[in-house]
Amino acid sequence: MSGFFGDLSPSQEAVLREFKEEFGAVDDHTALRFLRARQFDLKHAAALYKKYVTYRKESGIDKILRSEVPKADLFKKFVPHAYHGFDKEGRPIYYEKTGAIDYGTAFQYLDDDDFMRHHLYQMELQVERCKEGSQRVGHVVDNFCSVIDLTGLSMGHRLALKLIRAYAGHDQDYYPERLGKLYIINAPWVFPTFWKMCKIWLDANTIKKIHVLGKNYKKELLKFIPAESLPEEYGGTCKCPGGCVHVADVSNLKNGGALDDELKAPEAHERTVAARDTHEVKLSCGPEGGRFDWVFKVQHERDINFSVEILAGALDWSLSTSSLEDLNDEAAHTAHKEKAKDHKRYITEPERVHSGKGSYVAAGATTILLKWDNGYSYFTSKAMRILTRVSATAENEEEKLPGLARIASSNKAGDHNALMEAAVIDSDNTATTAASGHTPREAALHAPAAISAVATAQPVN
Repeated sequence: MSGFFGDLSPSQEAVLREFKEEFGAVDDHTALRFLRARQFDLKHAAALYKKYVTYRKESGIDKILRSEVPKADLFKKFVPHAYHGFDKEGRPIYYEKTGAIDYGTAFQYLDDDDFMRHHLYQMELQVERCKEGSQRVGHVVDNFCSVIDLTGLSMGHRLALKLIRAYAGHDQDYYPERLGKLYIINAPWVFPTFWKMCKIWLDANTIKKIHVLGKNYKKELLKFIPAESLPEEYGGTCKCPGGCVHVADVSNLKNGGALDDELKAPEAHERTVAARDTHEVKLSCGPEGGRFDWVFKVQHERDINFSVEILAGALDWSLSTSSLEDLNDEAAHTAHKEKAKDHKRYITEPERVHSGKGSYVAAGATTILLKWDNGYSYFTSKAMRILTRVSATAENEEEKLPGLARIASSNKAGDHNALMEAAVIDSDNTATTAASGHTPREAALHAPAAISAVATAQPVN
């Protein structure tokens, strides 16, 4: 038996009764969704339902459709999608041209939380549209249909894998059995690689509902979707003005994005990282503390593995010599360097990205290491534009500005003696101090900066 309402075995009916006895007011269709998600294992289905109830109470998700979703206009531009019609079983249909999404540019404007927030909005809207679908077919509809167009999919879409993983985990916990059918069309040659990775995050029931139709999909879609609900470009008869699933022109955002504007600064520099090579930049501030900022972008939409580490131990060894009785003592020197390894931690975990922007405020003497690793690429060099800055924080910007920061840059397989010009920051912003209600860290993040850092020809080991 399918486990849907009206198609239950005697044992499934018995489990349904027990579930409803435990949770009282829950309706049959909702109860069956959770039971199907856990193969009618009462204990596990009950645990999943309790988690779901807690989530809805604590997250405020019930209000999302009545609230203004931040960056909705940007999301619509970057993610071509439409809520368009119903399939023959009454399921509301969601269309998305995933292959047309420029994630490299989108992530300059939208972060992971923005994408998740819009995904939650989409899920709640589809739940609401199920009510209209139920009225159309005369019975309860509680799951959706999606059509995903992968035209244009390339390896550059790897950037979206972290989103897919987050969506899959969230939906299987809080929207179990909401997916009715998902049709993937125009799947290119790279799709099997993506699909192999994505299947790891999906349960067996979900995988059964996903149908990969390739390029000869129109007749197949018309078996399940009425022609009037199917856009003309996909074999239907619907001709919405401007296109049912409109693809916005984001070239102006790509060429004039926030990162591009910052990277026009005269102190930004170019760097090419050869295949199988690594580029590193070390930034340091003295005991007064300071703020580190970095912005970069890889040309031609290519990606590179980027990370930022705190090397506090290394800084202690190089600048705080009072802890060593004798700098020429090789044993003490080695012991201190080994101790430094234990202090290493990431500000930004290694991740393959097209671009990046970040900052870190240090309360005292600190060294950080920015690393661009192209070691996974056997043939392709990566050209980048990079801007790094080290500045005083609000508390110390008036004191000892000269010599506060040092910058060392190296290209491991290249010229270890290449000098990199440090940033000179000049801000018109008004200083914000802890007295204004901000913590020292917040004050530093809001503070203006005015410092000239001295470049040193020091290789990074």
